[in-house]
Amino acid sequence: MVRSNAAGVDPVAKENRQSHRFPTKSMTRVTLNGRVIACRLMNISAGGAVVDAILNAPVGTSVILDIPGGDPAPGKVVRVTSSYTALAFEEKIVLPVEL
Repeated sequence: MVRSNAAGVDPVAKENRQSHRFPTKSMTRVTLNGRVIACRLMNISAGGAVVDAILNAPVGTSVILDIPGGDPAPGKVVRVTSSYTALAFEEKIVLPVEL
């Protein structure tokens, strides 16, 4: 079931969000099953990130995201669409000052 209001926004998704998202266009890399995939970081928060790569990986697949200016962050695929992949970090991260 998908929840939406008149604006097409899922009000539950916003309520569940625990960290502020920061938009970015930084280039980065995702490591998936030993493969390194170059991609653009679309947004990031302390709890996860969205990259413009279509990783073709099932939800729950383990990944490592290289954080520009920070340490690599292990996480899991939580959503894959036709234009992006959303990742959730295993632990909250401290975001670098500049991305």
